[in-house]
Amino acid sequence: MKPELNHPIKNLIEKNGALTKVDPINRDQTAYLNLAPVSIVSRSRFEILDLATRYHFKLNGHTDEVWRALFARTVKPPLDAHFQGDEMSFACIPENLEGTYREIKQAVEDTNQAYVKEREAVIEAMNELADQTTKAAETAKKRSQQIKKGFEELEI
Repeated sequence: MKPELNHPIKNLIEKNGALTKVDPINRDQTAYLNLAPVSIVSRSRFEILDLATRYHFKLNGHTDEVWRALFARTVKPPLDAHFQGDEMSFACIPENLEGTYREIKQAVEDTNQAYVKEREAVIEAMNELADQTTKAAETAKKRSQQIKKGFEELEI
């Protein structure tokens, strides 16, 4: 299975089941694809807009860039939610609040499942890259040994 999104596969390492992205220049390390399932934990506030109302909800934690990209692919237009820190918000007319909330909540659950699959696909891609790198190193070593043998067996 291939990942749906582009990931920095060459810059990822796995340690004790956690993925880490390593910056190739300064070697800084940041957690990557290590979110717990996202859930809505409480109502926060609402803002009355011209034609709709924006509803804000607290999440159990922050989302990451990958989770938000998967959410954008999961949620069906015209639905749209915004994520900032540990808060999510969406706008709709008050009469549609319950149905819109139900659809957004389902999209969050679907995104959590897609996130797990994406993580598995990334780990699979990392393993494939490691296998290719190992095979390339073995091939280069064999080639070097053949060249060395040919050179050493050359009659002078």
